[in-house]
Amino acid sequence: MESVFAYIHEHIYTPGQLKAQVMATHFHTTPDYIGPYFKRNTGVTLRDYIGDYRRTLIQIRMTSGNYSLKQIAVEFGLTDESHVSKFLKTKQIL
Repeated sequence: MESVFAYIHEHIYTPGQLKAQVMATHFHTTPDYIGPYFKRNTGVTLRDYIGDYRRTLIQIRMTSGNYSLKQIAVEFGLTDESHVSKFLKTKQIL
């Protein structure tokens, strides 16, 4: 699991690399297996983990005051500032 976490953390700024198909290819498995494998070993879905991790990083940047919403949107591959706000509202940070 450490390698899966490392992969996610390394590619958190490139959402296309976090798709099941891409991750499955990287880990030499199938897209239908990687999600259930992650859930079985962590108790949380792959999608939820990635979303929660992104939200946490975005919150940190927002509270630091060093980044504008536009900078955050660009960094995380989001469309614009309003997308950052909508993304944060989709699920509360744990």
